[in-house]
Amino acid sequence: MSSLAPVVAGALFLSVLIAPLAAADNPPAAAGPKTESQAVTEAVSQGIDVVAEAETTATELTVAHPDGTVTTTFDNEPVRMQASPGSNWTDISTDLVTKTVGGEQVLVPEAVPAAITLSNGGTAQMSSVSDKEGHVIEQSWPFGTLPVPTVSGNVATYPQVLPDVDLVQVAGKTGVSQVLKIYTPQAANDPRVVDMRVYLDSHNAAVSSDGQGGLKATGTDTGQVELSSSHGLWWDSKDPSASALDAGNNALPRPFSLNLTTQGGQQVQRFDMAAILATPSLSYPLYVDPDWSVARNGYLYVDSGYPSTNYWNGQYPGGSTDGTGHVGYLPVEWAPDGQSHVTRSFYQFNTTPLFGKLILAARVNTVETWSPSCTARPVSAWQVGQVGAGTTWNAQPVKYVKLSTQNVAHGNSASCPQATVGFDLGASKGVVGSNKQFTMGLYADNESDSLGWKKFANAATLIVTYDTRPVTPVTWGITGGAWSGTPGTPPYVTRFRNPIFYVDAYDPDGNNGGTIVVTMAVKNAAGTVVFQGPPGTPIPGEGGRTAQQSPSLADGKYTLLAEARDQQGLASPLMSFAFTVDTTAPNPPIVTPITAAFDANHHDPDGVVGATGYDFKIANPGKYPADGYVYAVTSGPPTSAFPASYSCGTRTREYVVVCPGQAPASIHLAAIDTSTTITAWTFDQAGNVGQIIKGAGSAYTFTVGHLAEIPQTVLPTSTVGNASVVDVELQGGKPVGTSCQGGLPADSPALEKAQALQFSAAGDYASTVGSAVDTAKSFSVSGWFCSVDPTASSAQSLITQQAGAGSPGAALRLSSSGLAELATFTGAAGAGAETVQHANALSSNRWYFVSAVYDQINRQLRITLTTDGKTSTWTVATTADSHRSSAANQPVLLGAAGTSGTGQQFIGQLYQPVLSQGILNPQQLSSTQSAFNGQLGVLK
Repeated sequence: MSSLAPVVAGALFLSVLIAPLAAADNPPAAAGPKTESQAVTEAVSQGIDVVAEAETTATELTVAHPDGTVTTTFDNEPVRMQASPGSNWTDISTDLVTKTVGGEQVLVPEAVPAAITLSNGGTAQMSSVSDKEGHVIEQSWPFGTLPVPTVSGNVATYPQVLPDVDLVQVAGKTGVSQVLKIYTPQAANDPRVVDMRVYLDSHNAAVSSDGQGGLKATGTDTGQVELSSSHGLWWDSKDPSASALDAGNNALPRPFSLNLTTQGGQQVQRFDMAAILATPSLSYPLYVDPDWSVARNGYLYVDSGYPSTNYWNGQYPGGSTDGTGHVGYLPVEWAPDGQSHVTRSFYQFNTTPLFGKLILAARVNTVETWSPSCTARPVSAWQVGQVGAGTTWNAQPVKYVKLSTQNVAHGNSASCPQATVGFDLGASKGVVGSNKQFTMGLYADNESDSLGWKKFANAATLIVTYDTRPVTPVTWGITGGAWSGTPGTPPYVTRFRNPIFYVDAYDPDGNNGGTIVVTMAVKNAAGTVVFQGPPGTPIPGEGGRTAQQSPSLADGKYTLLAEARDQQGLASPLMSFAFTVDTTAPNPPIVTPITAAFDANHHDPDGVVGATGYDFKIANPGKYPADGYVYAVTSGPPTSAFPASYSCGTRTREYVVVCPGQAPASIHLAAIDTSTTITAWTFDQAGNVGQIIKGAGSAYTFTVGHLAEIPQTVLPTSTVGNASVVDVELQGGKPVGTSCQGGLPADSPALEKAQALQFSAAGDYASTVGSAVDTAKSFSVSGWFCSVDPTASSAQSLITQQAGAGSPGAALRLSSSGLAELATFTGAAGAGAETVQHANALSSNRWYFVSAVYDQINRQLRITLTTDGKTSTWTVATTADSHRSSAANQPVLLGAAGTSGTGQQFIGQLYQPVLSQGILNPQQLSSTQSAFNGQLGVLK
């Protein structure tokens, strides 16, 4: 097994118990505009509708209701705006007002999302349109200055800009339309009209042809189309109701091309007037209308009379003139251009906020502005595919589902005035929650019936009421379970027959929708439900974890199913998680030596404890492959324990985990004592461990012929500060006494005494001239110590081998919590410390004998602590491959960790410190006390 980990990364377990998540406190209500979640909380508690101000945009308004549901209104064009980020929302108004800009008076719409200015007369500049992101198009009149306009609402009329020609500029929400009103044929033949043009200036945008008879302005910083001027539109006055704002109730405008040229280095927008003026039987006044606008959400219509013409964003892309979409059949006798037309209109909404919601109701409202009579005719709404700049009569979106039909007639007269028409999405309402964009098409039911001809406003509103179902639950883990290979990659296997399933769930509504309940079930490989759990304990809507225990499951493959349900009865999608139950322990492994050093009795007469390396093989004799092995190197008989938690490639205490990919494992080790045992276990993908079975070869004991060399040399020490040498009393070679300061008086009646080092205050320590060991290699360390206060606030160094200035290589010391420990280091200045601690608490003013080793080959730190001068059971910790090396000139420090006498100061007495290269066994560590021969220093 290459890895053993639970379903959720970062929560390693193979034990029976898994701690549940603590319930999070509800955070205080946030100041400022309410989020949807906060609005739902207030609506439910107060019993009133509450606006979620934080969700408000130019096209979206969200309201929470007392029953916990939410309604969002989507407009397909901006209906509100903010003067600046964070300011209050205000309704859009296109009414023109006078404003001073750059020292000049101009006309601006009162409140629109785009930055639009119109001339107030006296200059040649006609208009400016900006998206407020730095992209600007300015238009100038090429035939002198403009007169002062007459202003009415959003319309500015500049009279007689040429003989019998008025300029009418109409401000919209996102752009401006310029309509030339040409009164007479004579005016139309004016050379300036025949070659009608407008000067263009652009800022942070490059103007080019859009390839469809219009112009586009591409942001030089974004590379995207930021402003556009679709092909121009024109109409004459054959329909008596025609005006500068409308082609007429029973009329449609006709397209003409805009061309981009230059004149004297100036970009020029030219009108294809030749095509217009060549039309026979023109009825004056004649209206010619180009425009510029900011890109916006879409609506359009398609017209069979002009099958390749795109009307993206409607008849007037700025939404600035009549602002209508057309539906139905316009007969030839009504159409000013002498041909019949069939039209269809489309509205597009960004419904990203609804994605994944449970839609309770959905409706689209728009206004019918014209009908040829008050006789109702049916018009149907369909869900269709997306529309855009490429949509024409010849390239229409796919029709998917009919949503609803309305039999209506509005806008003809006072008898049937303009009115809102609503199209309920009915059973198909869910489509707005499953797509990030929703497009609706309006079609006349009879496209041969002239009474079915209609006009609708280009503005439409999608009103959606919804609830948010809980998200799909997630399996957090299964007791005794783990991934058998790469975390997250099946299979996931448990070694327990009655596992506990842990599942996380939450509701996007948070706690506002109340608690949620998770129900679990288990199916076997045949699809039969073998466990159907009851509804679990309710957990907070903001998220939590629930647990259920399974009845006994036979070994095999299963699927855990889970569903979360909120208090409104809304269920999450069903979670499905595959797992396997495997409770059969694998066969015990066989441990055999690879090297030929051992005789028939597993003895190597030349081997040295801790120094001679050996290679062994661990193999699986069973018929089923093993995922890996755990082994331990100890002295004495085989160990019966194995770790409860482990993962491939790790080392814990004396345990090493190897995963050779279902092949035998090769391991390298050294003897710990004259008799050393390798104990090994096999584990399978479920984490089942093969227990030791006598005679099955799960352990291998071997012996070696030589111990490490007993240290013989005493390195003299010199004292620093007030460190001193004092007499202490011995009994049987062991120091005794109830005080770690002062020493024996000269007239002491003690029968046996010896000299010890005493450290009484900061700055007291002793030092050798050179090193005792190279800490990068195996070494042993021991000594007697008596501490005045073992639980001082910082560590207290007993014996430290320096590796460099300010950098210890290894240290036998008391930890800050008062435990004896051996520390080794992989970096300079104490970095990369690795420790092993003895668990016994220490008492003040009492003598202890501590022994420890660093075993380089076996990568172990071992320590033992007694009061009788012998060694007991080792406490073991794993360690890194390599450690900081100590040069021969680096001193051994006693009583402190730094040569300045500061750092890890020890207060107490130290007797017979040993620091020797190699691995001394317990008997050697005890016997080295007799090798001092009355000398004072460090035995090496």
